[in-house]
Amino acid sequence: TEFNDDNIVSWANQRVAASGKSISMKNFRDPTLNNSLFFLTLVHTIEPRAVDWDIALKNPQTEEDRMNNARYAISCARKFGACVFLTPEDICEVKAKMLLTFTAAIW
Repeated sequence: TEFNDDNIVSWANQRVAASGKSISMKNFRDPTLNNSLFFLTLVHTIEPRAVDWDIALKNPQTEEDRMNNARYAISCARKFGACVFLTPEDICEVKAKMLLTFTAAIW
């Protein structure tokens, strides 16, 4: 399998869809990624015990809410051994290359 943006987006969307969730991403510049819900769902498909949905904010409205979800998504990914190099700000600001590396680390 060739690793490129399209293949990684496709893999992530397939994992999330297979879990029964309707959330998806168009690409790594998708502004909806700034709330971290897609990443939390993706992590949950890999290791369900890593995500406690009582902690995650399901409808983050403020920048602070989005930052808290981003911190939690990074923490959850690390719980199952993903090597994470991005910051919560990278998620909230939708920095495409950093989101690519984060998703690839979850893979």
